[in-house]
Amino acid sequence: ALRSLEVLVQPTMRRLTLRCKDCPRGAALHVLDATGRVVVQQSTRNLDGTEVHLPHLGTGAYMLRVSSAGGERTFRFAVTE
Repeated sequence: ALRSLEVLVQPTMRRLTLRCKDCPRGAALHVLDATGRVVVQQSTRNLDGTEVHLPHLGTGAYMLRVSSAGGERTFRFAVTE
């Protein structure tokens, strides 16, 4: 399950760091803009310690959707200057 998944946001560095102790292996990560359009796609074998770099995103509100065999979770975050 993805219950223990945490997302550490560094908005000025345009980077997300994922932490998860008991997450299943393998996941798909999607960053969506405010209109729901996917702007970043990434897959990972191990969620714990995964970093998502977002240097090309403009300031604003976004969502990170994490999908794996353990389910799906969505997190909201903001990118600032």
